[in-house]
Amino acid sequence: MKPERSKEIEVGIRTRPTAGSHLAVTLFHMALSDLIVEGQLVGGRSGTFVNAGRARHRGVEVESDWTHGPIRLGISYTWLQDARFLSDMDETNGGVRGNRIPYSPEHMVDARIGWQAREDFGVELGLNHVSRQFANASNTKIASADGLTGLVPARTLLRLAAHYAPTGKRWRLFATAENLLDTRYISSRIDGLFAGTPLQVVAGIKTEF
Repeated sequence: MKPERSKEIEVGIRTRPTAGSHLAVTLFHMALSDLIVEGQLVGGRSGTFVNAGRARHRGVEVESDWTHGPIRLGISYTWLQDARFLSDMDETNGGVRGNRIPYSPEHMVDARIGWQAREDFGVELGLNHVSRQFANASNTKIASADGLTGLVPARTLLRLAAHYAPTGKRWRLFATAENLLDTRYISSRIDGLFAGTPLQVVAGIKTEF
């Protein structure tokens, strides 16, 4: 297999339109050569990789936050407008020219709203969205019985976080609940269908010595 190579161009701006806010926008274009992707299954499982020729990624990234008093809003957004093969794979693995590259969702969003109730206590509610993805270079939409092929559907997850850091103390408490609504979703089809992480709560204490 040949090593994967890429040429990247990025153009962006950063600005602070108002006090307590900032905005960053980046346009990107990536030209790939000898893209490495998963090849044919071996014994019903993955394990082979092949060069798929030329491919292209391009889109825009936006990151912004805004603070006013106790309220803080933030968003990170990636629009992967184009992520496709520009050439076919070898005859054994089939033609994929024009297909979307596996595991390259068009939209990825992470939005959050926080409230600093007091100087020592704050909470934040977040939303994370990833649009649908193809699991293979052939862009198969119908799921197979073994779960190896088919779409990876879009998913939207919520999280909740809180912290308490008393003024003048050398310790702080924190707690985070990921996948707050215990949403069931598919995270991957590599080596079969894998379910996403269910509701997970992490809490702890940090201290300095």
